Amino acid sequence: EPRLARSFLSDHGSRFSACGSLPSRQQLVTGAHDGVVMVWSMDLGRPRPLRLGSHRTAVTCVAGSASGARVATASTDTTVCVWGVQAAKQAPVTFRVHYSPVRACDISPDERLVLSGSDDKLVKLSSLPQRKFLASLAGHTNWVRTAVFSPSGASVASGGDDKTVRLWDVERHEEVRAWYDCTDSVTCVRFDCQDSAVAACTRDSTINIWDARSHLLRQHYNCAHGCSGIVQAAFHPRRDLLVSASADKTLRLWDLRAGRLRSTIAGHKQNLLACCWDADGDHLVSCDSDVVNMWSLFVGQAARRSSGTQRSASAGAVRGPAVHQEGRPPLSQRMAPLLGTTEGGIVPGSDDGGPKQQPLPSAFAPPARGDCARPASTQPQPQPRPAMQADLAEALAKTVEGLVSQMGAISRSLEGLERRLASTEAVTREVAELAALRRREAASAPPGGPVATASA
Repeated sequence: EPRLARSFLSDHGSRFSACGSLPSRQQLVTGAHDGVVMVWSMDLGRPRPLRLGSHRTAVTCVAGSASGARVATASTDTTVCVWGVQAAKQAPVTFRVHYSPVRACDISPDERLVLSGSDDKLVKLSSLPQRKFLASLAGHTNWVRTAVFSPSGASVASGGDDKTVRLWDVERHEEVRAWYDCTDSVTCVRFDCQDSAVAACTRDSTINIWDARSHLLRQHYNCAHGCSGIVQAAFHPRRDLLVSASADKTLRLWDLRAGRLRSTIAGHKQNLLACCWDADGDHLVSCDSDVVNMWSLFVGQAARRSSGTQRSASAGAVRGPAVHQEGRPPLSQRMAPLLGTTEGGIVPGSDDGGPKQQPLPSAFAPPARGDCARPASTQPQPQPRPAMQADLAEALAKTVEGLVSQMGAISRSLEGLERRLASTEAVTREVAELAALRRREAASAPPGGPVATASA
């Protein structure tokens, strides 16, 4: 279960509005409603933050470069600023390429391009070395809420209030694919670390994951946070995990390989604004308007402890019951009294240290010679335990939930196919009518063309 490792409180009286990470430097970047941009160290030895500068109005998005040397910030003052992460006073590189509030920004992996998305329905690329505008990516029909570079820097994904997620080619400045599977405003899009998947979360609490190569919908999570909108999501840097942050003040960790919810993290008192991982994926950062929390997951240590437990169990050691997230021991341990084993699933060792065989309980032991003549009604029958029934019900509920989610994705795909078929049929009818009209005109025209008649 994730635990709270550290909290960061604003020391200048303003409220947080955005948060991001600099994984290569183990630092956090925050933006505030008053425009202030701060850099925080995750190490306990340096608690004081570094103030980079300030926008005129609220910061809407922060993004760090791959090297951690630069930070891009977007603001409602229609600007995007690129800051150097250094203690000395500095003037940021400012891009004024939009005429409306800027909601999204990012820096390419090679740190040569700056990406921005705005309420003017445009996604724009700017050159950081030349400090000038390069190209506009036009296609959205409403406000752009999110935009991000792929890990390779060859693609850009964007989403907005037009309920679409669009994939762009950075070199050709062209749209590659548009997905229409979302049913509400898209609040966040993210690439995975392998550049193979694109995830999008929406205001109606839906998470969609597409294959970046085949462009097919890979996974769909409906009502991921109940009825509360999801503000941001992020792939784990090393494992098949996804974290989502919602307005219900909770974080949820999703196991993408199993296609299910892994755990829910509650600890914030305000609606969440952002979430991100550190470089190793052992720590998770979440942000609301009052506090930035850093959660420790110990993914690698937990895996090593699990393997060590299995090795010690095979040697005959007996360990205490491990409690699951629901607060109940594992199913194998709850069945131990019924199967005649210990809590760790291993029979206590003999005097010489090796494991010894324990006789089966009477319910499963072969009947004695005199028991064969006893009526069947008097034979002891194993009764199902309430915990086993609860596990079966829980497994059945999760299976049904997965089936419902898959059926929802299939139904949306069918609706999209129906819309395309209807559009194709309309175009076909129009072409057929035009061809029939031309045939009638050709049939009604005289063979030799128009003939002039002389008047008497």
